[in-house]
Amino acid sequence: MSASENNPSRVQGFSLIELIVGIVLMGMVIVPMTAIMFSNREIYADPVDHARKNTLLLDIASMIISRSFDDRSDFSDGWVRCGETGDSSACPAGSETYCTAELLGAGGSRECTKSSDFGFETGELPAKLQDTADGEQYFAMLDDADDFVTSKICARTGDCGGTDFLPAKYFGSKGSESLYDGMSVRIRVTPLALPGAPSGASAGELSGKLVSITVRSVSGDISYSLIRGNY
Repeated sequence: MSASENNPSRVQGFSLIELIVGIVLMGMVIVPMTAIMFSNREIYADPVDHARKNTLLLDIASMIISRSFDDRSDFSDGWVRCGETGDSSACPAGSETYCTAELLGAGGSRECTKSSDFGFETGELPAKLQDTADGEQYFAMLDDADDFVTSKICARTGDCGGTDFLPAKYFGSKGSESLYDGMSVRIRVTPLALPGAPSGASAGELSGKLVSITVRSVSGDISYSLIRGNY
């Protein structure tokens, strides 16, 4: 017969105090481990989200920089910039066919769009963007840098929640909206004075536009600015 069988008092489980101490110790180990697990999940998720926002931001910047400086720029051969003054005698030699008084505008001045009028022009967006055909770019008809002001587009779409952050789905083509789930975009355009303003332009004429782009997601905002010169 063993010693434990000779002494029944030695055959016993944990005491209440021992159980409480064990639970406390387990809690001290489990809680930090749980915090580490969740923080790592955010660390691993953030770079993916950041990369998606950067890709979208650069796509939008490329779209804007490829457009004309202004809706009143010369879209045929670029002989005359908006804000240029004078008559056809001021045109470069050999360009008289294209650089005309009509192109320079009534009174010999083709004024740039005023900053208060920045935004898309009539006919450049459908009455309902939802009517855009599958695979067609929502903003294919926007032809100059200030057309992308999101506050004006938000007024058309009505789905910006009272802000000027436009759902990012509109910056792709119809049918690819899921690529930008959870992201929104704000674009603001302000006049910018640059060296080499159009000859004869008054102080109020535009020589450049500063385009500020912000992409927002649940993890925060990233921003980018570009300058579109008058050429």
